[in-house]
Amino acid sequence: MSTPTEQSNALALDSLLSFAPIGLAFFDPAGGCIRINDYLAHINNLPADEHLGRHISDLYPSAGPVLEKKIQQVFTEGEPSPLFELHITTQNGLGKQNSSICLFPVTGADNAVTEVGAAIFLHQNQVTEEGLHTPHELAFRHLAETLPQVVWTSDPEGNIDYISPQWSDLTGLSADSENYTQINDFIHPDDRASTEEAWQASVANGEIYDHTYRLKNTAGEYRYHTARAVPVRDQDGNISKWYGTTTDVEDQKRIELSYKQATESKDMFIAVLGHELRNPLAAISTHYEVLNHPNVDETQRQKSLKQLGEQIKQLSGLIEDTLDASRLTSGKLRVEKRPCDISQLVENAVDGYSIRAREEDLTLNFQAPTDALWIDADPVRISQCINNLISNSLKFTDPGGKVQVSVAESADHQSVEITVQDNGIGMKPDEIESLFKPFEQSNDAGHRSKEGLGLGLAVVHKIVELHDGHIQAKSEGAGKGTSVTMAFPAIDKPVRTSGSNDTTSTSTTRTAHILLIDDDESVATSLALFFELEGHEVTVAHCAGSAFKALEQGHPDIIFCDLTLEGDKNGWEFAEQLLAERESASIPYLVALSGHTQKEYREKSAAAGFDEHLSKPPVPEELRRSIVKARHQADSRRSG
Repeated sequence: MSTPTEQSNALALDSLLSFAPIGLAFFDPAGGCIRINDYLAHINNLPADEHLGRHISDLYPSAGPVLEKKIQQVFTEGEPSPLFELHITTQNGLGKQNSSICLFPVTGADNAVTEVGAAIFLHQNQVTEEGLHTPHELAFRHLAETLPQVVWTSDPEGNIDYISPQWSDLTGLSADSENYTQINDFIHPDDRASTEEAWQASVANGEIYDHTYRLKNTAGEYRYHTARAVPVRDQDGNISKWYGTTTDVEDQKRIELSYKQATESKDMFIAVLGHELRNPLAAISTHYEVLNHPNVDETQRQKSLKQLGEQIKQLSGLIEDTLDASRLTSGKLRVEKRPCDISQLVENAVDGYSIRAREEDLTLNFQAPTDALWIDADPVRISQCINNLISNSLKFTDPGGKVQVSVAESADHQSVEITVQDNGIGMKPDEIESLFKPFEQSNDAGHRSKEGLGLGLAVVHKIVELHDGHIQAKSEGAGKGTSVTMAFPAIDKPVRTSGSNDTTSTSTTRTAHILLIDDDESVATSLALFFELEGHEVTVAHCAGSAFKALEQGHPDIIFCDLTLEGDKNGWEFAEQLLAERESASIPYLVALSGHTQKEYREKSAAAGFDEHLSKPPVPEELRRSIVKARHQADSRRSG
């Protein structure tokens, strides 16, 4: 029975065998293996229990005779051997391991040597003849094969000596292929020189390698990858190995490109907007000075007023385009559909451009079938689309040219097509591809400068989509004209009831009593002047308090109210108080005026009690239409 000391020694020996980071084996006087730790057994590629009883020459054929002689010497002398270098070959022929070995005696109770231990120190950076590595290197390879990136190593001179299996997945090359490590074959030709230059620079100066280039995958596609490698140095500071990874960054590159393009588009938009606003503002300022000049005659005054109106119209168009682009981006572009005679809408638009066409020496023709064609659409938005297409054709067609606008039913009678065709400057294929993107404009060299933000067709494209339609542009090339076609689902002609009233007429021959509420004195003055010129009676208030006082003096037919009023109540709160204090029959027709036309603002206006929500600056036709609606409401109440 063993003593406590012997038991303790046995436990210590077991711990040493289990956890020592070196190879340990013990041999009997005949050279047979008594014990071996897992570390050395792993190197030998043989289970530990299969080593027991086997002769040292059987385990290490090439080094066996040397080891057996040195072991016998330790048994005889009872002293440990000096550290010696030896290449040992594993029992399964897996290649040589360069190692440092120390042999030491193990004595029994009588101090006689009972066995000899071998401590084997394996050189961690030594590659075997067959390409296998030490346990640490094998552990590295195991880890490398579990990562999503391609992992690779190279020697100090920059020659790649290992690439993980992910390289096979990427390139389709077999691991035993002769050119498996020749990554240059898969780098995009345009990137090879810069990649080689960057790698050789890192190898020369020992700095971290970090470079992005395109690699061809098994599908033949080039995708962006980033390669990064760090050097590992020995105790003398010399590079002994490079460890690197190659990571697919194509998606990241696309995000970066999209962000860059968005930023460039934003910067370009701001620059173009500033330029486009400056032109009409300069013209308006000039016409203002002309109108105030003491020597201006009536002819000059009328001409200046006409030009002033054109510049104001252009400014309004720029603002609307900007707002529409914002609504488009946020998904808040709104349409209010109803049955529309599309031929009539297009004809009205063509008539509106007839004078401009004559002034620019252009022929503008319109063609449509005799019978009306109907679509379910927002007439204001569809007119906006038609006007944009006609305006573009006139803009990009030289004097003496022709613009043809036509309406037709599709061959299958399922849709209505509106086509605007010209024989103007035409477009290149790449221009057609980007035609409906924001901020895109013709870049025809030498052609006359064109105004605009490049937003119109992007908005048109979105409006057409919101109507379940589609739009297509065609051109045979530069100088060969352009044709743009919008198509919308056709509907049957609506049936009108005999009692239906048309409230779209803008006839305002009857005087209306108007209460106008706006805290901007200049806006209130100009609107009041417009209403008075239309033959109406106007009372102006600049806040909710003065508006309520005005209501005590009389009962208006309609109230136009700005929403951002100064004082203790805004426009919504004014409307809510008015509805709370009055019976519905005595409440005038309420119209909200605001520069905000988003859906949430309109909904808030409706919830507050407004009958309409008009954008500022309001279009005269919209103001007239609101007055007509107010009269219909008043007439209905009186007849009821």
